[in-house]
Amino acid sequence: MPILNQIKTDFQQALKRRQTLKVATLRMLMAALNDERSALYGSQDKQLADEQTVVIIRRETKKRREAIALYNQGKRPELAAKEAQEIKFLEQYLPAQMPESEVTKITQRVIAQLGAQGPAVFGKVMGVVMGQLNGQADGKQVAETVKRSLNTTNFK
Repeated sequence: MPILNQIKTDFQQALKRRQTLKVATLRMLMAALNDERSALYGSQDKQLADEQTVVIIRRETKKRREAIALYNQGKRPELAAKEAQEIKFLEQYLPAQMPESEVTKITQRVIAQLGAQGPAVFGKVMGVVMGQLNGQADGKQVAETVKRSLNTTNFK
Protein backbone atom coordinates (compact mmCIF):
# COMPACT_ATOMS: atom_id res chain seq x y z
CA MET A 1 0.00 0.00 0.00
CA PRO A 2 1.42 3.42 -0.90
CA ILE A 3 2.35 5.60 2.04
CA LEU A 4 -0.19 8.27 1.10
CA ASN A 5 -3.03 5.74 1.22
CA GLN A 6 -1.85 4.55 4.63
CA ILE A 7 -1.80 8.15 5.89
CA LYS A 8 -5.36 8.71 4.66
CA THR A 9 -6.56 5.47 6.26
CA ASP A 10 -4.89 6.33 9.57
CA PHE A 11 -6.39 9.82 9.40
CA GLN A 12 -9.89 8.38 9.03
CA GLN A 13 -9.33 6.00 11.95
CA ALA A 14 -7.98 8.82 14.12
CA LEU A 15 -11.06 10.89 13.30
CA LYS A 16 -13.34 8.04 14.36
CA ARG A 17 -11.39 7.51 17.58
CA ARG A 18 -11.31 11.25 18.29
CA GLN A 19 -7.53 11.38 18.58
CA THR A 20 -7.25 15.13 18.19
CA LEU A 21 -3.46 15.47 18.15
CA LYS A 22 -3.05 12.66 15.63
CA VAL A 23 -5.80 14.11 13.46
CA ALA A 24 -4.16 17.54 13.52
CA THR A 25 -0.74 16.08 12.73
CA LEU A 26 -1.97 13.95 9.84
CA ARG A 27 -4.10 16.80 8.49
CA MET A 28 -1.01 19.03 8.45
CA LEU A 29 0.99 16.27 6.76
CA MET A 30 -1.66 15.73 4.10
CA ALA A 31 -1.73 19.50 3.45
CA ALA A 32 2.06 19.55 3.03
CA LEU A 33 1.86 16.56 0.68
CA ASN A 34 -0.92 18.21 -1.31
CA ASP A 35 1.05 21.47 -1.57
CA GLU A 36 4.08 19.58 -2.85
CA ARG A 37 1.98 17.64 -5.34
CA SER A 38 0.41 20.88 -6.60
CA ALA A 39 3.82 22.53 -6.93
CA LEU A 40 5.20 19.59 -8.91
CA TYR A 41 2.25 18.60 -11.07
CA GLY A 42 -0.15 21.54 -11.04
CA SER A 43 -3.74 20.50 -11.67
CA GLN A 44 -2.82 17.11 -13.11
CA ASP A 45 -4.17 14.02 -11.35
CA LYS A 46 -0.75 12.63 -10.46
CA GLN A 47 0.20 11.37 -7.02
CA LEU A 48 3.51 11.71 -5.26
CA ALA A 49 5.77 8.67 -5.31
CA ASP A 50 6.61 7.06 -1.97
CA GLU A 51 10.16 8.46 -2.18
CA GLN A 52 8.81 12.00 -2.53
CA THR A 53 6.39 11.40 0.33
CA VAL A 54 9.22 10.21 2.57
CA VAL A 55 11.23 13.36 1.81
CA ILE A 56 8.29 15.52 2.88
CA ILE A 57 7.71 13.51 6.04
CA ARG A 58 11.41 13.87 6.93
CA ARG A 59 11.16 17.62 6.32
CA GLU A 60 8.13 17.88 8.63
CA THR A 61 9.90 15.76 11.26
CA LYS A 62 12.95 18.02 11.08
CA LYS A 63 10.74 21.10 11.62
CA ARG A 64 9.41 19.53 14.77
CA ARG A 65 12.87 18.65 16.08
CA GLU A 66 13.89 22.28 15.59
CA ALA A 67 10.71 23.42 17.35
CA ILE A 68 11.47 21.12 20.28
CA ALA A 69 14.90 22.71 20.66
CA LEU A 70 13.34 26.18 20.63
CA TYR A 71 10.59 25.24 23.07
CA ASN A 72 13.12 23.71 25.44
CA GLN A 73 15.24 26.84 25.14
CA GLY A 74 12.15 28.95 25.91
CA LYS A 75 11.29 26.71 28.88
CA ARG A 76 8.05 25.40 27.36
CA PRO A 77 8.28 21.64 28.02
CA GLU A 78 4.56 21.07 27.39
CA LEU A 79 4.88 22.36 23.82
CA ALA A 80 8.09 20.37 23.32
CA ALA A 81 6.26 17.23 24.46
CA LYS A 82 3.46 17.92 21.96
CA GLU A 83 6.00 18.25 19.14
CA ALA A 84 7.70 15.02 20.27
CA GLN A 85 4.36 13.22 20.09
CA GLU A 86 3.81 14.56 16.57
CA ILE A 87 7.24 13.21 15.59
CA LYS A 88 6.17 9.76 16.79
CA PHE A 89 3.08 9.93 14.57
CA LEU A 90 5.17 10.99 11.56
CA GLU A 91 8.01 8.50 12.05
CA GLN A 92 5.71 5.51 11.65
CA TYR A 93 5.53 6.34 7.91
CA LEU A 94 9.29 6.49 7.46
CA PRO A 95 11.39 3.50 6.41
CA ALA A 96 13.39 1.74 9.11
CA GLN A 97 16.62 3.50 9.97
CA MET A 98 19.93 1.79 9.34
CA PRO A 99 21.96 0.95 12.47
CA GLU A 100 24.90 3.24 13.21
CA SER A 101 27.38 0.37 12.78
CA GLU A 102 26.20 -0.12 9.19
CA VAL A 103 26.42 3.62 8.49
CA THR A 104 29.99 3.55 9.80
CA LYS A 105 30.90 0.61 7.54
CA ILE A 106 29.51 2.36 4.46
CA THR A 107 31.25 5.61 5.41
CA GLN A 108 34.61 3.91 5.83
CA ARG A 109 34.17 2.05 2.54
CA VAL A 110 33.43 5.33 0.72
CA ILE A 111 36.43 7.03 2.33
CA ALA A 112 38.65 4.14 1.20
CA GLN A 113 37.20 4.18 -2.35
CA LEU A 114 37.65 7.92 -2.71
CA GLY A 115 41.06 7.91 -1.08
CA ALA A 116 39.71 10.76 1.03
CA GLN A 117 42.13 12.55 3.27
CA GLY A 118 41.25 14.93 6.05
CA PRO A 119 38.19 17.00 6.81
CA ALA A 120 38.52 19.04 3.59
CA VAL A 121 36.69 16.31 1.63
CA PHE A 122 33.76 16.17 4.06
CA GLY A 123 31.20 17.41 1.52
CA LYS A 124 32.30 14.97 -1.16
CA VAL A 125 32.20 12.00 1.22
CA MET A 126 28.81 13.12 2.63
CA GLY A 127 27.31 13.31 -0.85
CA VAL A 128 28.41 9.81 -1.81
CA VAL A 129 27.41 8.27 1.55
CA MET A 130 23.96 9.90 1.54
CA GLY A 131 23.43 8.68 -2.01
CA GLN A 132 24.26 5.12 -0.99
CA LEU A 133 22.10 5.22 2.14
CA ASN A 134 19.09 6.28 0.12
CA GLY A 135 17.27 7.92 3.03
CA GLN A 136 17.79 5.07 5.48
CA ALA A 137 19.72 7.19 7.97
CA ASP A 138 19.31 10.64 9.47
CA GLY A 139 21.57 13.25 7.88
CA LYS A 140 22.77 14.49 11.26
CA GLN A 141 23.83 10.97 12.26
CA VAL A 142 25.61 10.48 8.93
CA ALA A 143 27.41 13.82 9.27
CA GLU A 144 28.69 12.87 12.73
CA THR A 145 29.83 9.47 11.45
CA VAL A 146 31.63 11.02 8.46
CA LYS A 147 33.35 13.62 10.68
CA ARG A 148 34.41 10.94 13.14
CA SER A 149 35.65 8.66 10.37
CA LEU A 150 37.58 11.41 8.58
CA ASN A 151 39.24 12.47 11.83
CA THR A 152 40.17 8.95 12.93
CA THR A 153 41.18 7.47 9.57
CA ASN A 154 44.90 6.88 9.30
CA PHE A 155 46.11 9.11 6.51
CA LYS A 156 49.24 8.42 4.49
